[in-house]
Amino acid sequence: MKIGKNELEHFKSKLLIKRQELLGARSEIQNEALRESSKSEKTGDLSDMPIHMADVGSDTFEQELELGQMERETGILKEIDHAMEKIENNKYGICEKDGKAISRKRLEAIPWTRYCIKCEAEKEQISQKLIRR
Repeated sequence: MKIGKNELEHFKSKLLIKRQELLGARSEIQNEALRESSKSEKTGDLSDMPIHMADVGSDTFEQELELGQMERETGILKEIDHAMEKIENNKYGICEKDGKAISRKRLEAIPWTRYCIKCEAEKEQISQKLIRR
């Protein structure tokens, strides 16, 4: 089942919108980190004054969350770029594992997906088995 030109444009548009959304979110996180750093410098938090351990823990936790979010977003951005390449090479919507068509429903939900639902489930089962070891 081949994807028509109009549908390819639809998915390309979805990918580009998601890409812009992720880039905007990354920029916002980076700006927030810079503001926090700047605020600390202005209020003198970088001095030798004792800092409460809970404050340090909260700051560290928040930074780890932001870094984790940025890492996930970077991964999705790479997948979006890969999907865009597949569109250009007329391979979009084809499962990279079994070569069968990926359902429109799945592409609507995750337009950057590489695998059909069956192959993705198999991949997840293998990952879970490796984690349990």
